[in-house]
Amino acid sequence: MSSLENPIRSKSIVPKGGGSMRKVTVRSAGVVLSVGALLCSALSVISSTAGAAGASVQVISGSQYGFNQPDGISSDGTDVWVTNPGNNSVTEFSASTGALVQVISGSQYDFSDPTAILSDGTHVWVTNYDGNSVTELSASTGALVQVLNATLANSQPEFYAPDGLAESGGSVWVSNWGPTVVGASAEGMITELSASTGALVQVVDNPNSSYGAESGIAADANDIWVTNTDGGSVSEFSTSNGASVQYMNGAAYEFASPEAITTDGTDVWVVNGGGNGETTEFSASTGALVQLLDAVNGANIAAMSADGTDLWVVGSAAVTELVETTGAVVATLTGVPYDFQGSERISINQGTAWVTNAANNTVTEFPTVAAALLTPTTPTISNLPTNAQVGGSFSAAVTTNGDGTAAVRSNSTSVCTVNFLLVTFSSAGTCSLTASVGAGTTYAAATGVAQTFTVAAASQTPDPIVGNWNVTYGAAAVVTMTLASGVYTETAETPVEVTGSSCDLPVGTVIATFSSTGARTYSGTHGLWNTSNCAYVESTSLTLTLSADGNTLSGELGDGEQVSFTKVPTLIAQSALTITTLSGTLGTSLNLATSGGSGTGAVTFIAADGTASGCVVSGGALTASTAGTCVVTATKKADTSYLGASSSPTTITLKAKTSASKPATVTVMFSARGTTLSASGKRSLAALARKLEPGAWVTCTGYARSNAGRAASRARAVSLYLAGRVSIHITLKKVTTLALNKVTVTTTKQ
Repeated sequence: MSSLENPIRSKSIVPKGGGSMRKVTVRSAGVVLSVGALLCSALSVISSTAGAAGASVQVISGSQYGFNQPDGISSDGTDVWVTNPGNNSVTEFSASTGALVQVISGSQYDFSDPTAILSDGTHVWVTNYDGNSVTELSASTGALVQVLNATLANSQPEFYAPDGLAESGGSVWVSNWGPTVVGASAEGMITELSASTGALVQVVDNPNSSYGAESGIAADANDIWVTNTDGGSVSEFSTSNGASVQYMNGAAYEFASPEAITTDGTDVWVVNGGGNGETTEFSASTGALVQLLDAVNGANIAAMSADGTDLWVVGSAAVTELVETTGAVVATLTGVPYDFQGSERISINQGTAWVTNAANNTVTEFPTVAAALLTPTTPTISNLPTNAQVGGSFSAAVTTNGDGTAAVRSNSTSVCTVNFLLVTFSSAGTCSLTASVGAGTTYAAATGVAQTFTVAAASQTPDPIVGNWNVTYGAAAVVTMTLASGVYTETAETPVEVTGSSCDLPVGTVIATFSSTGARTYSGTHGLWNTSNCAYVESTSLTLTLSADGNTLSGELGDGEQVSFTKVPTLIAQSALTITTLSGTLGTSLNLATSGGSGTGAVTFIAADGTASGCVVSGGALTASTAGTCVVTATKKADTSYLGASSSPTTITLKAKTSASKPATVTVMFSARGTTLSASGKRSLAALARKLEPGAWVTCTGYARSNAGRAASRARAVSLYLAGRVSIHITLKKVTTLALNKVTVTTTKQ
């Protein structure tokens, strides 16, 4: 069952052949298709899978489509048909690609304010609101079949301001806004046509003149419902004979200028445009009130439909999904990328929806049924830090092919916290993070495994004086500067030769003490020693100045002697060094790789036998004499900034190469004089090809009694078939001494 709902609009109705003009407010009319007992709203229904509507949205536009205030729309699974009241034409484009098929116009079609349209795959029916007619086109070619606009014997027109279509039970039902008889009061009518020929079956008048003009129309396999906008009521008719079934009105229904209407075969929903857009729901079988639903998308509702689970309400700039049973809002589709502007009607077929947008002369296409989401690769954080310290942070990079939103969760909030993807280190310890990715348009949501790293305590800013310094007194030496209670102490780190002597001060001798006196300036006292025996004599004053780069300390003693210190670089520990290559194949050199470490020092490896023997590393590649395990340690040498570092001994497994077993000999039979492979022969060879390893050696032996050419042709036919499926070495042989019609294929080396 499919349904098409008409938007709210105003029309001036002028009877054919003259008569007075009256101004009426035209409300929603609709189109309903019946397919057996199956009921599924297809032209006013958006699928209950709201999330799918956000993917693959496209807006169809362009002058070539001829869209001009596009209104009615219908899809038959092959093409989409759109009425254009603004220029009295019909546009046909491909449902699968959106490519234009044709724009149909011309006086012969009698298009005059074409509104509703319905294609059932064979016939296309178009209501001409101002022309008081219905045009039938061929769905396969778009060619004109006929224009229906007869005047009946009682001067009653066949159609009067037709604006809605429904197909059910082999008939096409047309709702009309105009009166039954020209000049009569505003009493609506329904016209029944043969769905196969277009022949008039009957005109069904409202049995009560107070009903008012028919507006919306909906149908299932048994009944038709029309909204009587002027009369504030809903009429139900039988699809079998057009007889009135019942008439629904009264305060309980709260009908107020009822407009759009839809049904799922169980219940019927009606939008009340005269109030504030509230929706009335009643039972399709009894007409009893079920519930009243609050308005959505404002009071200006263009169309609506139900799919058995959800109710879809189309406003001028949005589509809202409601739960049928409760009326709760599930989702609202609006804005970019939908571009709903002055939306009129909706057609849905085979999981795709099309919406006409009269305000911007476009049609919006979007999927209504979500495709099964694929499983993405496991989300991982690819840039875990190797030297994290308290107070630091990093922006996590989540690696996955998922197309949803990436996120990171902290499993150790006392050590590290996460704000979106920014990870901040709050205390020393182990930081544990888990990456995830939300569901997207192609891939489902996924969560990775916990990843950990160490956060070290924040390092203090080093004092520029503390450390080892090179100095030359009588000879080059190294001294250590330490700081305690604001006083620096210079101590011999290596023996220090006293200037002008041949003796040394031993390691640990305190040479000077001093304190800071300002930015990079210091003063204190410096010892003086006897040049003959290096005995301490006395102290003298000392002044020092630190260079701007912190690498040179220049000083002067009280006796005028100059002294200069240059800082010995302090090497720091590297980050953890890890061997990442953990397995290989015996007989193939395994190139070793590492992660972590710091600086520019070269990486070397040493290997020891585990369960394997002959484990050796040469040029960064591991080999062994036997299969098993080797224990390898990596070392990254020191450089000018970092100390040397070694990995933990790492077990690497070298597996013995598995030799594929040779397939059994295959026999391919031929007819008595044939050289062409049979279907069974091809199946046997295809099975053999799947067992052969690339590079295998096979022998194809062709047999034919006293006919070397035939034997060779048979062997060649087999070899060509195999060679087309696997890269192998083939030897051809022929046997002509035996009365056999076959080829044997023997694998000699796998």
